[in-house]
Amino acid sequence: MQTLSLNHYPEAIAKLERQLLTLDQEIIGLQETVSIISVEIEKQVIADASLTNDTKRKAKRLELQQSDADYYKASVKLKAHPGEAHHPGH
Repeated sequence: MQTLSLNHYPEAIAKLERQLLTLDQEIIGLQETVSIISVEIEKQVIADASLTNDTKRKAKRLELQQSDADYYKASVKLKAHPGEAHHPGH
């Protein structure tokens, strides 16, 4: 483990804050991607008259989510970083 002298702390803190900001921005982007795709999936489910009950609609929603590569990638990345967005004090 490396020991920092006091005059290096501000630089180290700034570097970590930049890294946190970058991660927060990535997470927000992923959340937006998932939300946009979810809306499109919901539109498809609503428009499908053959889905006559909640069970069928839920199954169709899941099928569409699993078949959408962008949705899958974004949701997997989000699950890999739980609770990292919206850090207290930032």
